[in-house]
Amino acid sequence: MISASQIREVVARYLSQEDAEKFILEFSALSYNIHKNGDAEAVALATMIESKMADFHGKFISVADFSDFLRSLINPFVMNVSVPVMISTTGPVNFAAGVGMAYQAWVGFFGTSGAAESASKRRLVPE
Repeated sequence: MISASQIREVVARYLSQEDAEKFILEFSALSYNIHKNGDAEAVALATMIESKMADFHGKFISVADFSDFLRSLINPFVMNVSVPVMISTTGPVNFAAGVGMAYQAWVGFFGTSGAAESASKRRLVPE
C-alpha cells in the first residue's frame, strides 16, 4: 500500500535535486491507481499534487509557486494562519465592532453597519 510518506520522499528528492523528469517518473509510479493502492492521506496528497501539476502545465502558476506548494506538503506542520482578533471590552456582550479595530478593512467593507457606527461613537475605530 502506498503511503503519504512515500510521496513526500519523492517530493523532497525533487526539491533537493530539481530533476523534473525523475520526479515525474517516480511520482507517476506511486500515484498510478493510488485510489486502489494507497491510504486515504496518500490519495489526498497525490490528488493535490496532480492538481498543481495541471496548473503548472497550463501556465497558471510559476515554477516557484509549484515548488513552494510542494515544500508546504513535506513540511505539513509549518503553515501561515490568519486569525481574527477579538478585543475584550467591558461593554455589552454583543459588541461586535471590536473586530473592526483589528482589521479596519472589515469596517470599510461593511460600510455604515450598526457595528461600525457604534464603534465610531465609542472611538474604537478611527474616523
